[in-house]
Amino acid sequence: YDIVFGDWSSAVCSSDLRVEPEPVTVAGVDSLNDVEAITVADDGTLYLISSQSISRKGKRPADRQRLLQVKREGRNFRVVAHVDFFTVMQQSYDMRQLAALGLTDLEGEQLVLNIEGATWRQGELLLGLKLPLTDRGAIIWRLQNPEQLFAAKTLSPDQLSLFAYVDLRTPDSRIAGISDLATDKNGLLYALATIPDAGDGEQCGGLFHLVRENADTMRAVALYSFPSLKPEGLCLTDDDSFTVVIDSDDRSPYLFFSEKMVRP
Repeated sequence: YDIVFGDWSSAVCSSDLRVEPEPVTVAGVDSLNDVEAITVADDGTLYLISSQSISRKGKRPADRQRLLQVKREGRNFRVVAHVDFFTVMQQSYDMRQLAALGLTDLEGEQLVLNIEGATWRQGELLLGLKLPLTDRGAIIWRLQNPEQLFAAKTLSPDQLSLFAYVDLRTPDSRIAGISDLATDKNGLLYALATIPDAGDGEQCGGLFHLVRENADTMRAVALYSFPSLKPEGLCLTDDDSFTVVIDSDDRSPYLFFSEKMVRP
């Protein structure tokens, strides 16, 4: 399967930032749909996740539910394990447990879910949701021990849990969802945010530093605003630079690059 990484993370970004002319081939998976996030573990293992969202046709096909574990050797990438994450979650948890994760909104008869961010942090996989949004803001999940998930094809009761709510606001106080997550070398957590389903000229993206406030809440410190733009990919490099990739739909993407991150 050929992937052009349009959503960036520290897994695919270095200080000599460049876009490869050829797509990367990932072996070991026959189909993949709507990949939204990529992150790298401490041992170099890559994790890719599809959005899990409902398609325009009202379906949630298996290849739109993928969570992949990928090994890299040079320019060769190979899937070593995968699960259909949404299906496994529904099979593992009852409605009460799903509601505790924030999954209560319905589109027709299907639960609303759109995962767009992922980052490896302190031995766990954090997942950032664009949807659903709650009255407390956007949702971040914690997935512990992904190896166990791939081996057992099921989630234990506390393996997937609520990491935090975070209230991501635009300058005009509209609530936004997470469009990417990233962790820097010091363990600090950052998020990109966009307004779901905003029309042309109504979008306003942002970059935020997330600070723990209490057991289930993080405070969002606004660092950059992107009026009328939809930032979808975030990369932090070891020299404290950052790159934001803009989703411009069917137009060529714009790359925003800063020499140094402005620290909160």
